[in-house]
Amino acid sequence: MECQAYVDAVKDEKYKKTRLKKALSINLGVTGNVNPRTNEASGVADADDYQLSGNIKDDLVESTVRAFQQEMKVLAISCTEYHDELNRLDNLLLDQIQLSEALTVEEEAVISEFNALEIDARSFEDTHHRLTLQCHAADREVAALSCVKLHSALFDITVDEKGLRYPLINDLRFSHRPKRDLRWGEINAAWSQAAQLVMFVASSTKFSSSGFRIVLLTTCAKIIEVRSTAGGNGRDKEIVHHLGVEMIDSSAGNATTNVPRKGGVDNIIVSIRIFHALLREMFEHLRSMDDPPPSDVILEKPPFDIGPSFIGSHDLKQIHETDDVGWSAVIHCIASNMRWLSRNVSHFAY
Repeated sequence: MECQAYVDAVKDEKYKKTRLKKALSINLGVTGNVNPRTNEASGVADADDYQLSGNIKDDLVESTVRAFQQEMKVLAISCTEYHDELNRLDNLLLDQIQLSEALTVEEEAVISEFNALEIDARSFEDTHHRLTLQCHAADREVAALSCVKLHSALFDITVDEKGLRYPLINDLRFSHRPKRDLRWGEINAAWSQAAQLVMFVASSTKFSSSGFRIVLLTTCAKIIEVRSTAGGNGRDKEIVHHLGVEMIDSSAGNATTNVPRKGGVDNIIVSIRIFHALLREMFEHLRSMDDPPPSDVILEKPPFDIGPSFIGSHDLKQIHETDDVGWSAVIHCIASNMRWLSRNVSHFAY
């Protein structure tokens, strides 16, 4: 645009010069025409007229020169202004170049950081995918383990719903006394398994009895009943109840047999009452737990209600020790409730 402005200025000057030449030529032509006509009219050349035309020509040239000088001054000023403007534009261009270089450096840094971030994102995606797979595997394992009922797997309790057969725990028969084909060894083992189940359930549900303690021995499981003394001397009275009878080894020739340590033991009804009391405390603990089973699990109620002195429809205080049918029914109810425990305690386990 500046170059075009210079070209236009030159054209203007050429145009002005052309006009000036035309004006001078016209002026000279006019002056020349007047003088011959005057000479022809008068027949005498007037020297003053020639001098006047010469003066007019000089004035025109001088005014033209002054106009050119004034125009040159204006152009010089404009040239100086243009030069200053160009210097300012050069400085701005240098600033822009420096800013462009700085922006280029920043852009390269941003691109480098973006590449590093993209690499980290890929690494995060791989880690997230790996952890997701591990989480899914853990969920599947938890789901598989939730289907496993450890208590029922360790303690297989079989109960005849009609009550015509002995309740079994790990193929061992429950009973309150020995019979013709049932000896104390099997009875001891069955009740020892029942005591182990109670201890396992207590550990899983954080249950602790204040009045009873279970002691597992190789010969016979025991329940220790702790009673507060009436004197209040700070010492509690402990009563040991055997879930069976203690056996001793008796050698007869080359054979070794187990016989009861104390004779005259006919039944373990008192110990069954104590076991019933311990079982009742455990069911009360389960009912008092704050965390219910999941909403998608429909938890059945225990087969038989259990209270301080009854289970189901049987009152333990009213059944005589010689009533084998009544105590067999009580043992049937106890075994049914223990089977319910082994199958459902996982819903209450911590």
